[in-house]
Amino acid sequence: MAKYRSPFYSGELWKPVRGYEGLYEVSNKGRVRSLSRFKNNHSKKQYIGERILTNSPMTNGYLRVNLNKGGVPKHYFIHRLVAQHFLINPGNKRTINHRDGNPRNNDVSNLEWATDYENIHHAMDTGLMNYKGEGNPMSKLTGKDVRRIKMGLKMGIKQRELATIFNISQSLISTIGSERRWKHIKLNIV
Repeated sequence: MAKYRSPFYSGELWKPVRGYEGLYEVSNKGRVRSLSRFKNNHSKKQYIGERILTNSPMTNGYLRVNLNKGGVPKHYFIHRLVAQHFLINPGNKRTINHRDGNPRNNDVSNLEWATDYENIHHAMDTGLMNYKGEGNPMSKLTGKDVRRIKMGLKMGIKQRELATIFNISQSLISTIGSERRWKHIKLNIV
């Protein structure tokens, strides 16, 4: 027979969720619990036991919970609750970065306050976000288009003509030719 293990980890610290004191607590391990209490259910009081809340995963991977006060439910992202209750934010930064890039790892040791700029650069540096070439949502060209442009330039086709063919500016053709942009795309001509 398996030994009973408490659902509450040792070394886990709990703090009351601001605005929900006496109802919910958040832990430094990224969990949220509902505290035991009596609830008025019509004409009698109903006992509700303490329990860990179920996380709702979002399509982007972040986890959230629903907190209820006075019959009004509200969604909260778990990483934001953990950061607000366990991390100091002296720079008054508004974004929370997951150091390992995993939005499901909401342990306080994996979270840090960041600016939007810091968060985006962290995502690019760790390969979580690709803004190079076709990975850039603003890109009008594909890698195949850029190879064709580079080949056209090698063959002596004028920048103006290439700009018309690909429906882009002549200055973009120039930056591709000088490898100030799309330098990661090579022609591989021997």
